[in-house]
Amino acid sequence: MDSLLARQDLGEQAAPALALAIDWLKAHKAAPEAQFVFHPLLARKDLGEQAASALALAIDWLKAHQEAPEARFVFNPLLARQDLGEHETAVMALAINWLEIFKKDIKALFVLDRLLERGDLDGYEMKVNDIAIAWLEAFPGYTKAYEVFGCLLSRIQLDAQGQRLVLAALAWLKKKSGKLKTKVVLTKLLWLSMLSDSDWITVANSALLVLRKHKNIDHRDLIFALLLTRPGLLGKSNSDWLMARVEYRLWDPPLSSPDSARLHEALARLKGAT
Repeated sequence: MDSLLARQDLGEQAAPALALAIDWLKAHKAAPEAQFVFHPLLARKDLGEQAASALALAIDWLKAHQEAPEARFVFNPLLARQDLGEHETAVMALAINWLEIFKKDIKALFVLDRLLERGDLDGYEMKVNDIAIAWLEAFPGYTKAYEVFGCLLSRIQLDAQGQRLVLAALAWLKKKSGKLKTKVVLTKLLWLSMLSDSDWITVANSALLVLRKHKNIDHRDLIFALLLTRPGLLGKSNSDWLMARVEYRLWDPPLSSPDSARLHEALARLKGAT
């Protein structure tokens, strides 16, 4: 049934297929193997009148399998849905409880990234942030951690959580120095006014290494602009290299660069301050 529900070409057969899946789940709602039906079912956009039943059944299943690693396959599509409605509080509480158990399991990313993508974490944000940071600290060298860093660094506050996150990000960058995947983390960190000069230099050096190794990197102009916010910390060699690239970039800009205006502004501010 899982392969049937994963199909996007069911057409007029979609309604009877969904009804069949719901009936099966009602008859096997506590069965561990129901996860294989929930996963493709909850990922569908055409549940229609079956959505309420699917959500209620999924929540009942999760309550019965709160300590099951396989619950991630149900949480993942469930947390991606925007129609949780009255079930939202229950889903969020179940997801957080599950993550508390598995926050040091690398597979928790399957749930954590979906939870962090949601814009309705009011009342849960501090708890979710704490779990996410604990997960990052447990896996300091995991490449896909950039997805979690990207979400957290966009909204973290200057507090104990923020300091822990910055330390985790710096440790991750040290292990991934020069890798293209570090771009998201580098950019977010360079935005932070909370970074000390010494930490900023560490991030800037990593950014310069990425720029040198990957000449066609997306949002290159944004990284240039962010590096121009503290040019006096770069050292003469790095500063000269950066200014030469910036001047050339502005003289012969790419056909499409959403960040070129930001780069112009950063350079104008720098020249105005000297």
